[in-house]
Amino acid sequence: MDQNDAKRWTNLAASLLIILAGGTVYAFGAYSEALKRKLHLTQAQLELAALCGNLGNYLGTAGFFYDRYGAVASAKFGATLIGLGYGLQWLLCVYFESDHAIEFLCVFCFVWGHGSGYLDCAAIGSGVRAFPRRRGAVVGLLKSFYGLASSLIILGAAPWLSGVNFIVALAVFAGGLPLLALCKFEDVPDRAPEGDAVDAVAAGVLSSLSMRVVGFALLALCIAVLRVIRPPSALGFNVAFSLVIAVGLAWIVRAAARGHKREDGLFFENQEEEEEEEEDAPTPTTPEHDSHPCATLASPSYWLLLLAILPGTGMGLMTINNLGQIISARGGQASTQRAATAVVSVANGLGRLGCGALADKIVQRGRPRAVLLVAADLAGALAMFLFFVSGTSVPMALIAAAVSGAAYGAIWTLIPTLAADLFGRKHFGANYALILPAVSLAAVLFSTLLAPTVYARHADDDGCAGAACFGTTFLATAAACGGGAVMALLLGVRSRKRYARAAEPPES
Repeated sequence: MDQNDAKRWTNLAASLLIILAGGTVYAFGAYSEALKRKLHLTQAQLELAALCGNLGNYLGTAGFFYDRYGAVASAKFGATLIGLGYGLQWLLCVYFESDHAIEFLCVFCFVWGHGSGYLDCAAIGSGVRAFPRRRGAVVGLLKSFYGLASSLIILGAAPWLSGVNFIVALAVFAGGLPLLALCKFEDVPDRAPEGDAVDAVAAGVLSSLSMRVVGFALLALCIAVLRVIRPPSALGFNVAFSLVIAVGLAWIVRAAARGHKREDGLFFENQEEEEEEEEDAPTPTTPEHDSHPCATLASPSYWLLLLAILPGTGMGLMTINNLGQIISARGGQASTQRAATAVVSVANGLGRLGCGALADKIVQRGRPRAVLLVAADLAGALAMFLFFVSGTSVPMALIAAAVSGAAYGAIWTLIPTLAADLFGRKHFGANYALILPAVSLAAVLFSTLLAPTVYARHADDDGCAGAACFGTTFLATAAACGGGAVMALLLGVRSRKRYARAAEPPES
């Protein structure tokens, strides 16, 4: 096994830490209320700040930067931006009082959101390059960490830092962790998808890592629920919970870094047996078709993909950004809102993880990966329908939130893998970047325009209570997700021949 085989595993471990830092963008809800009080913001101004963070994250320039300068430079630049954005946001809250605070806040939110985009692209691009046959499993693993990041840092740091001081933890964590990971992170050459027998063994290692993440996510959920049901005030409990989070992360990252040793042992021990089995089995691969960004923009598949992911991501962002108000409108307390946030975060991570592994199996059988995008959009529609029919039921809202989080997470695993499948790896960063503005548009349409407009129509001076606060929003979003499923189905029909050819065994 050559050095590059070992390097892809240490790169994967570093990528987990890098993308974990990028995922802190989902922690905005943990301190947004403190921002609102400290800077004397209205709800509309707070929504605008959240939108600026989303716009920075999904602007898309990180992909072009990645293609030109590589993963290491992208991670360094992203770490600088995200640490700077959080740091300036904290300074604004502590030392600056002005009627123009919202303008500065929007700029700083855009900066940390934009930094997250570079960290995401560096980690995902490195994974796609290193594991071309297992790109679904790797992207699912990385994206699951992105989805879990907010819960982990809230559980680990919130007991020690409350309010705007929590932003200090975000600045140190999100800016410092990628720089630490860069000690073991390098730009590695693109691997050819053919002729690499260890990929079959790597699938077992990736599956083992995925099971560790599932166990860790469920443990984090249990801790979050325990904090809500019986909040521990003793110092010992807080220390224990923080240590559990730190040790769990180390356990997963260390296993990823040592993947090449497990691969060595399994490969050399069973090499002859595997070679005999592979003679009768089709080579697992994925369709390759390098498309220049200009050609991508002219491709019908690109526009079908955008129309398929727009409502699904809009559904997820609307739920995440308004979950506190959705629970509050049903009479839920602050503790229930925190529990709902943890449920969505864990479901988000598990949806990303499960979709990646399942997608690889579907592709190996010659089926288009877009069939899972159909399922994700339909799941999003189901979540919105459950929200609507449940009226003011808080337990049903938690179930709907879990379905919504899982669907949203699955879509985020499918976006980069579909980009690589349909448009190739040569210009992966740029083609991935061309897709992300659709997510920004989704955030504007569903989270910034639709949900607040419906909410305001039924609100009074004390806020809004009852099923009507989001009823129309749920119905409109469900209908949009149904339309997205149709677009995803058309994309699957259009690309099915490419996947069928890729799954055919090579001629002897």
